[in-house]
Amino acid sequence: MTTNQWEVKEGSVTIRIIYHADQMIIATHAYLSQLPKQNIVKLYEFVLKENYSLKNMFFSVSGQDILLSNLSYD
Repeated sequence: MTTNQWEVKEGSVTIRIIYHADQMIIATHAYLSQLPKQNIVKLYEFVLKENYSLKNMFFSVSGQDILLSNLSYD
């Protein structure tokens, strides 16, 4: 599998761009923030609500990181 990866940092945000050439998929992941220590239920509710209405993008959690991601086809 041929994969190319790039990373861009702007302020506190890190954006990873991954191109899977064999499958012609482009994935972008913006690392937005860390999970809060308080009011985590409200954050999960927000994420689930927004994921329902977002087009071509989705929020997720990886470890303590909050991500906004996109998958598209080349």
